[in-house]
Amino acid sequence: MRRLAVVGLVVLAAGCQTRDPAPPRAPGYRVTCLDGGVLEVSLWVPLGQAGRWEWAHGREGVESLSTEPEAAFEATASGVTLAPKVREVRYRYRLAGGADLARGAGGNGAWAVDAESYLLLPRDPVRGLELDLRSPGAAQQLPRPDGRYLLEPSTQETPGLHVHGVSARTLERGGLRARWVALTGGSRWSEPRLEAWLAKTLSEAASVVPWLRDPLIALLPRAGAGEGAPTIYPGAPPAIAQPLGQATVDFSATWALLRGLCLAALPEAAPEERWLSEGAATYLQHLASWRSGRRTAAETLGRLRDGMIRAAAGAGRDSLRLLARSDGDAAYAASYWGGALLLLDLDLELHARGEALEEVLAALAARGQLSEAALRAEVEARCPGVFAPLALAHLEGPALRATNGVFQRLGLERDGSLSASGAAARASLASPSRKR
Repeated sequence: MRRLAVVGLVVLAAGCQTRDPAPPRAPGYRVTCLDGGVLEVSLWVPLGQAGRWEWAHGREGVESLSTEPEAAFEATASGVTLAPKVREVRYRYRLAGGADLARGAGGNGAWAVDAESYLLLPRDPVRGLELDLRSPGAAQQLPRPDGRYLLEPSTQETPGLHVHGVSARTLERGGLRARWVALTGGSRWSEPRLEAWLAKTLSEAASVVPWLRDPLIALLPRAGAGEGAPTIYPGAPPAIAQPLGQATVDFSATWALLRGLCLAALPEAAPEERWLSEGAATYLQHLASWRSGRRTAAETLGRLRDGMIRAAAGAGRDSLRLLARSDGDAAYAASYWGGALLLLDLDLELHARGEALEEVLAALAARGQLSEAALRAEVEARCPGVFAPLALAHLEGPALRATNGVFQRLGLERDGSLSASGAAARASLASPSRKR
């Protein structure tokens, strides 16, 4: 799952102390980390921008709300309406603990919270809002040591995910470097096993998204032994909040973080083109597990084909383009498996002409674009005439109808074995692009 565009992950070390927050020097926010899981917020309202301001998830957790001048607001369940004369809004936000990022995950002095939850944001975008994060006595503030951010009105940017009470560590594998933190309270995690799993996952991701720069990973405990879907906070660098079961002992079977890294390496596509972003992450995740040796070629291709066949059964005769605009679990599954099939087919065509999908995606990521139009243009510039027939086959007709044909080309037999006829096609996918 992705969040709104954000600046990144902010890591604040332990040692938060209470202090009186002064108003920011410019319109915007000053946020101070207090002991006991409380954030103290001072909002300096821009001139002429009173009116409706809202919390994304309502007023739950908001305490001690006041304004200057006093009582110059009307409170509702989701926010406040400020009188024109208001210059400052003050409140505290109490983190709930547990596993819910929206209300503050963690406890025992180590916390993680989605900044979109506690910031009182203008209903209509406001240009030039600043945010100043303060944690008195903090040893670290990442990625910006001064804790100062500018909220972009076009994207309603926020500083993303705050983690405080624990320090970040750096890990690098395969040329891909990440900073990571783990809120380990109540978990049975073995630190050596945890770090070995992270190293393996980074190595896998580096084989398919080597352009990803300095992702910031927060590992959050959840009940049980399973893993949850990652939450992606786009930005430079991006942040990934990855829930892991408190009882997890063996991390070798987990895959969600690998998918999260693939998603974090790509710009966010429009909702109606989710087949592209989700499809790319699905295809790259499986390709990475093959290249790393976690799975064999037969296992990887078999898993891809099985997933696509299951998704096709729920898609009926709807097109991939229609499914990407539709609601429901079946439509969602068909859109990301259908996108993965299109991109697999495209990758085979590109390799046959000396190109590779990962090079195309790297170019789109460098420009901050991920759309069908941008993909079409990039492929056309490299290999004229390739994209149009694939788009017609995969996007316009019944979704996933090309599944068997693509896997026959790769030599995957009905029983899951591999034939020699697809050896060349498989070999073209098995190694990272030589153009890196």
